[in-house]
Amino acid sequence: MLSKEMSILDKIKIAGRSGFDGIEPWVDDFISVNPNDVKKCCLDYGISIPTIIQISGWFENDGGLMGIGDNHQEIIEECKRRMEIAVSIGCGWIIAMPSFSHRGKVSDWNLGVEYFHELLQIGKQIGCMPTIEFMGQTGLINNYFTCKKFIDEFGDDAKMVIDSYHLWRGGGSVDDFLKIDKSQVSVFHISDADKSIDREKHMDRNRVMPMDGKIDLKKFADNVKKIGFDGFVNIGVYNQKLWSINPLELCVDSIRRLRELFL
Repeated sequence: MLSKEMSILDKIKIAGRSGFDGIEPWVDDFISVNPNDVKKCCLDYGISIPTIIQISGWFENDGGLMGIGDNHQEIIEECKRRMEIAVSIGCGWIIAMPSFSHRGKVSDWNLGVEYFHELLQIGKQIGCMPTIEFMGQTGLINNYFTCKKFIDEFGDDAKMVIDSYHLWRGGGSVDDFLKIDKSQVSVFHISDADKSIDREKHMDRNRVMPMDGKIDLKKFADNVKKIGFDGFVNIGVYNQKLWSINPLELCVDSIRRLRELFL
């Protein structure tokens, strides 16, 4: 939600001042930043970093998504490097994006299972676990049900991210996850969808602030509470129009909306 041009230390300070308990940054936020400075800033402002974004391309060997070649081992090594960055700042989860098949790469379910197993083993070794987030607009795993089927391949080892926008964008409902065990969810994401754009044409940049769009977020929030989830809910609105707003004012407005939905 906050501009990628803003430093991670400034993002932490603004999140803390506005009343948030945590922040979900991007791996690129930590380029040329001392991890100890990040951890001290988090401590000073009462902020946790439960999740970090992202590793991608591992499912279909599409290294271009992380700025590298398409060699499987190179992709796994880049995923490990990013997981190590997460560990260095005290973060225990990295969001793993599954297939982006619209890019022309072949997505194979069985290979995806094999490759994710590799990532889980790396995660256990270094202390940062990958957690799957399905993407509603693309890929072999583009809705709650296919993502649930995928993580079930790994027993208790795998968890998923459930995003209100991707539930809707993938053609699903905010009721889809009502029967999930809360232990299978790492984090919830929340944002809304521009009312003027058809679902099939909707893109991430068209997201809007919670309660400004067409998704029934009150029911989404109620369902999060119904399953007994007590972890982090992250607001993520990739709409560059919001970057012109004073970031502290934007965050204060964001947490006001979240409290209205969840409290």
